[in-house]
Amino acid sequence: MRMTFMTPTAKPAGRRSSKRIAHSAATARTKVLQLAKKAPPPARRVTKARKAIGTVAALIARAKTKGQMAAGPADALAALATAASRELDAL
Repeated sequence: MRMTFMTPTAKPAGRRSSKRIAHSAATARTKVLQLAKKAPPPARRVTKARKAIGTVAALIARAKTKGQMAAGPADALAALATAASRELDAL
């Protein structure tokens, strides 16, 4: 008999939340990588990348609030999202 341990991410809502965060993070990564194609990045692309990063940060905060993500990893991911948005502000 196989035993499984229930963790917050093992619940269906937690899995959906994790998938949503991963998908949004991949989209944000794509938007940021598009900025590297042009020497001075177009303002429209910077705005899209900033919005995508903000979406990821909001999803992380929401998962942390609902208890679907532990506080430690959520804080680390939120710090990365904040750092990425600050890097965009420097452009």
